[in-house]
Amino acid sequence: MISLDHFEKSCRDFVSNQDVQLQGWKFCVVDGGGVYLNVVKRCDTRVEVNVKECEELEFEEHDPSAVAVSNTSVIEFDFHIAYHKIFKVPFLLLRATVDGIQLGQQDIIQHLSEGKDDWLPKELNHYTFLTQGEHPVLGTIYFYLHPCQTAELITTVTDRDFERIDYVAVWLSFFGRAVGLHVPMSSISNKKI
Repeated sequence: MISLDHFEKSCRDFVSNQDVQLQGWKFCVVDGGGVYLNVVKRCDTRVEVNVKECEELEFEEHDPSAVAVSNTSVIEFDFHIAYHKIFKVPFLLLRATVDGIQLGQQDIIQHLSEGKDDWLPKELNHYTFLTQGEHPVLGTIYFYLHPCQTAELITTVTDRDFERIDYVAVWLSFFGRAVGLHVPMSSISNKKI
């Protein structure tokens, strides 16, 4: 567990790294209090549309395009790292949209796990790992990776002196992998881990 002050300092240290800045990470301060990190990632995806379900389109039955159309769309992931006041650790929040339409939990999980057999340990349930709740700074609804095991995991890889590590960078190197975020090694300082 870390304090809010340590979280803020760790966030500032994280985004001060040039390689992190090149990835698009930003440190955000909200009027009235509260800070978080933010990065937006976009990726192309194939979207299958069943044309027969579209009432405004008419095709003849023998037309192969009447069955399905495959379009390339862009999924935009809006990732935030905020401080969880109960668990006293960072946690990752996200939203995903395609053409401005917000994706639901099942669609997000499907995209995140696509082509990755081991994206999440088998003992974790996808639907309890990715839950929905209020963003602690913005007050809007986001999906988030549940922070209940965070302190335990970080304790297993550090010497328990959390003030001596780049907490956010170390934390993100573990939890970011589940959603395709990669931490530049240069963001983890030479401090003893």
